[in-house]
Amino acid sequence: MSVCRTNVFAVRLLFSLVLLAAGCLLFSACGPTYPKDKLAESVEKLILKEHNIEGKARLAGKTLYLTIELPELATKESEVPKEALKKLQGAVLSAVRVSLSSDAKIQYILVYAAIPEWKLRIRIIEMVDDIKGFLYQKISKGDYEERMILDIATEEEFDTNTLELQHDLTREEFIAMLMVSQVNKLTRMNPFVGAVLKNVQLRFDTIQDGKLYLRVTDEITRNVALMWMEIIRDQAEKVLPKYKTWYPKSITLTDRAKHSFSIPLQDYFTYK
Repeated sequence: MSVCRTNVFAVRLLFSLVLLAAGCLLFSACGPTYPKDKLAESVEKLILKEHNIEGKARLAGKTLYLTIELPELATKESEVPKEALKKLQGAVLSAVRVSLSSDAKIQYILVYAAIPEWKLRIRIIEMVDDIKGFLYQKISKGDYEERMILDIATEEEFDTNTLELQHDLTREEFIAMLMVSQVNKLTRMNPFVGAVLKNVQLRFDTIQDGKLYLRVTDEITRNVALMWMEIIRDQAEKVLPKYKTWYPKSITLTDRAKHSFSIPLQDYFTYK
C-alpha cells in the first residue's frame, strides 16, 4: 500500500474535519460541555456512540491523547474505503469537539490510529491554537495544513519512542516534531530526495538546554549527513517563524552508528 497516497487522503479529510469543528465553536454553550474531570471518558463515549469506535483517551496536563484501532482502514486494492476514512475523521473530530468545549484548557491533541491488518500506524498531533486560528481566519488553509503533524508509516518504520509519549507536550517539543514531520513528508513525496537518502527516516530525540537533538534510522556518510542538515535547515526556516517562541541554540543529528553532525544556529539559520 502506498503510504504517500494515504497521506494525501488524510490531509483532505482532516481539513474537512476542521470545517465541521467550526460549528462546535459557534454554537457551544457558555459553560463547559465536557468538564475536565470527565473529559477522557467523554471522548471515549462520543467516538463509540457516534462512530462505533472503541478507543482509549487520556489527559496529561494540557495534552489530550486518543488511541484507536481501525482494522478495516486499508484494502487489498491499496485504496482507502470512504467509510473507514469517515471513522478516522470522526475520531479526530470528536477529540477536537471535546477539546473546544471543555474547561480543561487543552493545548495539544494527539491521536494514534493503528491498522493491524496492514501493520500501519497513523499519528496526528495538532495545536488547539492553530485550529482556532484557522476557524477565526487568522491563518490560511495552507498554513493550517503546514502546522499539522501527520505521520503515516509501517510498524517497522514508525518511531516506537513516539508511541510511548504520555506526558504533557511542551511547545518546543511540538515545534521540533512538526519540523521532523515536514522533513519526512518531503522525503516521501520527492522520489529523488527519497532515493538519495535511501528512504531513511528522521526522528525527534530530545531537547536539552535549548539544543535540539535529532536522529536518523540508519548509518549515513558525512556527505549524506550534510544533505540531511540542509533539508532540516530549510524546514526549520519555514516552521520556526510560524510560532516565534523558540529557536534552538543548535541542531545535532545522530545516525544509527552514533555518528553526530551539528549545525550551530548562528552559522546557518537566518529566520530569527
